[in-house]
Amino acid sequence: MIVEKSMHSGWLSNSYLVGDEEGGTGVMIDAGGPVMPLIEAATRHGLSITHLLVTHADPDHIAEADTYTSRYDLQVLAHPVEADRMDRVVEALADGDIITAGGLEIATLLTPGHSPGHVSFLVNGTDCFTADVLFHGTVGGTMRDSYD
Repeated sequence: MIVEKSMHSGWLSNSYLVGDEEGGTGVMIDAGGPVMPLIEAATRHGLSITHLLVTHADPDHIAEADTYTSRYDLQVLAHPVEADRMDRVVEALADGDIITAGGLEIATLLTPGHSPGHVSFLVNGTDCFTADVLFHGTVGGTMRDSYD
């Protein structure tokens, strides 16, 4: 599996490219920017990008979504609560939904706390992309009365 990360220096939020294999299929997870390093990595690895998976719709996770949608013919997927806060979501995700992209099997895990519709993505049962639910050495921030 290919995993590339890009971190926004101001927001300290991460965006990811996840691919199944060289010349295969990939997905983008979040779009807070900078996204060009991930687009360049997708080209370098020869990946066809099929999805933008959104953990939650805070600006530091979707600010550059239009860059992806203007460049790739992809599906934007998010939880319904988060989809209401952004444009171009083509399908709403529920807890337990499975997204298949090439050799990637991505399980959707509802992980509210930071945001009511926050989801995490478990890829091929080994790598979990949690965004703002977990921070290194601590739990993520709680917002919008979704702590319970």
